[in-house]
Amino acid sequence: MKDFYQEYIDNGFCHVHSLFDSNFCSEANTVLDGLPAKVKIPFSNIPWGYGHLEDIAPFQQVRDSTFISNLCKDVFNNHHRWNHIMAVNKCAWIGPHEIWHQEVFNIATYAPGCDKESDWKNFMQVFIALDDHTVENGCIRVMPKSHTLGILECEDYFWNNHGHKRRIKIPELKKAYEKCGILNVEMKAGDALFFNHRLVHGASSNS
Repeated sequence: MKDFYQEYIDNGFCHVHSLFDSNFCSEANTVLDGLPAKVKIPFSNIPWGYGHLEDIAPFQQVRDSTFISNLCKDVFNNHHRWNHIMAVNKCAWIGPHEIWHQEVFNIATYAPGCDKESDWKNFMQVFIALDDHTVENGCIRVMPKSHTLGILECEDYFWNNHGHKRRIKIPELKKAYEKCGILNVEMKAGDALFFNHRLVHGASSNS
């Protein structure tokens, strides 16, 4: 656990392989196939999001994971709670890309009343792959150590999924790329990625 914690601190993220087994991934996908969509991809009947899943099996396993709990205890000094658990469908051909951003841009949405300048360190993103994630199907891309650059300048953007987003401005992205580079985080089903709310990240669409 110490190595994962140090990786998270140093790089702004850590990639944990096989945190959940194939049975969990298969059951989760089966459950999602049977759930009504809360949000659909615009101009289609294809589910994009399913709402809050914390009380729906098998997603309680995420909330109850000993590994996640122990890592959170290290990061947050023994105090943590879940904000939300959600699933996103990045559909082949029309599933949306994800613009380059820092998660802290959205803090006023998922944690009203919090201040991004002082409260960003109180949050962690946990991303779990339910299918294999490759460059071809739009895996997460990160700029390692970019969390050390602070909160970057962003601009409002009308996303291709018809929603308001905030993307990092190009001059800021250029400097971040020159300093940190880009890593394609290819994942196997059941892998988990833990990342800092100031880590610069994005993803291409699923081709």
